[in-house]
Amino acid sequence: MCRQVLETRPDDTEAMNNLAWLLAMRNQGEVPQALSLINKAIELDGSDLSLVDTRAVVFIRSGQLDRALEQLQSVRQRDSRNVGVAFHMAWAYQAIGDMNSARAKLQEAERLGLSPRFLDTLELVVFEGLRKPLGVRP
Repeated sequence: MCRQVLETRPDDTEAMNNLAWLLAMRNQGEVPQALSLINKAIELDGSDLSLVDTRAVVFIRSGQLDRALEQLQSVRQRDSRNVGVAFHMAWAYQAIGDMNSARAKLQEAERLGLSPRFLDTLELVVFEGLRKPLGVRP
C-alpha cells in the first residue's frame, strides 16, 4: 500500500517512513532501500522526529549501532517522553552489549507506557527479545 501511495504522491514522507520501517524490519536484504527511502523523507521534512526514529531503526538493522544511538539521542533531546525512542535505545544498547543501559531504557519505556499490546508484530519480537535476556518482567 505504501508503494501505491508513493506512485501517486512521491513526496509523501509518511508513506516513505512506513515503507522504510517495514522494509528494514521484515527483510535484512532490504535495509539499503529502507535507508535510501528514510533519508529522502528526512531531506523533505527533517523536523519530523518519527522519521529520525525510523532511520535509527534502519541503522540498528544494518548493524550501525553507534549511528542509531546518535540518532535516538538527538530525538531524545527534543522529546524526552517518546516511548518508541526509549524502546529503540534499549534495543540498540542490547545489540552493542551494554545490558545495563538496555535494561534501564526498557524499564524507562515501560514507565512511559510501552506495552506489548500496542506493538506491531515485528516489534513485539524485538520486545520479547529484550525483555527475557534483560530480566525485565511484565
